Amino acid sequence: MQHSTPLDRLKLTQVINPGVNASGGITSGEVDMRGFNGVVFLMPVGALDGVLDLKVMSSTTSGGTLTTITGAAITQMTAGEDNNMVAIDVYRPTNRYLKVISTATGTTGANFGVIAMQYDAVGLTPVTQPASVDEIVSVVEN
Repeated sequence: MQHSTPLDRLKLTQVINPGVNASGGITSGEVDMRGFNGVVFLMPVGALDGVLDLKVMSSTTSGGTLTTITGAAITQMTAGEDNNMVAIDVYRPTNRYLKVISTATGTTGANFGVIAMQYDAVGLTPVTQPASVDEIVSVVEN
């Protein structure tokens, strides 16, 4: 039986490794939006002893100068908001290449990771997942 899942049209990429303990700032790996209309950046946050900001920036070229995408930022997380998750959804970005920029303050900063979930694939189904996606399990149960 042929089974279609949402994962046929999604690409999952870990752009900041989980468990990163960032005091200061981190810039994620680049996300190439060619063939996708949107991306959700999911950021689970563990320990947080200061404040944490997260925003998405874009560039017209790979490795090019980044510009802020208006509205693509979270409300600042503060100590006591440990073990939460935030998401930023960017639909039809003007520029092709996106990166997540984080800044954190505090003694140890923030413990987190970021996953880019690109969606609404155009002509690329099923989507080929990057090598960093170890396993995807899909079950059909009657």
